[in-house]
Amino acid sequence: MNLPLSPPRSNSGVRAPHRCVRLRCRSDQNTKPTLFGIRCSLYLLQGPIKPKGPEGSKRPPPLSLISQKSTFNFPIPLFKPMNKFHFLTILAGLTLPLQIAFNNKLTTFSGNPVTSSLISFSVGTIALLIYSLSKLTELQKSLHQVHQAPIYAWMGGLVGAFYIITTVVASPRIGIATFLTLVIGGQLVMSLLLDHYGWLGTPIKPINLSKILGMILVVGGILLIKK
Repeated sequence: MNLPLSPPRSNSGVRAPHRCVRLRCRSDQNTKPTLFGIRCSLYLLQGPIKPKGPEGSKRPPPLSLISQKSTFNFPIPLFKPMNKFHFLTILAGLTLPLQIAFNNKLTTFSGNPVTSSLISFSVGTIALLIYSLSKLTELQKSLHQVHQAPIYAWMGGLVGAFYIITTVVASPRIGIATFLTLVIGGQLVMSLLLDHYGWLGTPIKPINLSKILGMILVVGGILLIKK
């Protein structure tokens, strides 16, 4: 006895509920479990087919697991084309473990994480100053406009100092991989909130299902790396 491609219909022209489909499939001993699972999964995802007859039936069709009016659209676009800014971001991410290793090594000689952080920021400041002097016209124009920025826009240096000191203090004790994994988890949580609510003047980009799934995967990665 072969499993029918579509579940039975009721007298009102609407397909019978999912329970009837499962009971009918269970009664068929010759049906392959894999084929049965595929058919029932497709039926549950797609939902019942609307009757072709005249409208006016008072009995609503059974609800599917995924409504067509859901705010999440399927299939989820998992991969998007990458441009030079994506690769530049990857390169910046590759340098973060090196920065942590450099600062940790510097701390072994200085004996003070604050001193190591100060040296790290000073070297970075010198590098930025050399680059800015090569673009002197742009530097002068920027300095005339920067006074218009709000007060909170000046706090980036404080956050950077806190991050550098934390890397020097915490990463030698928990490991660079675990440290960066926890950092990425915290960054994702804050970035999703900033994008969703548009805090601090950031462009609003609402949270969707793909971002939530990505966050779940990151949390799983954190738990695996910590073991």
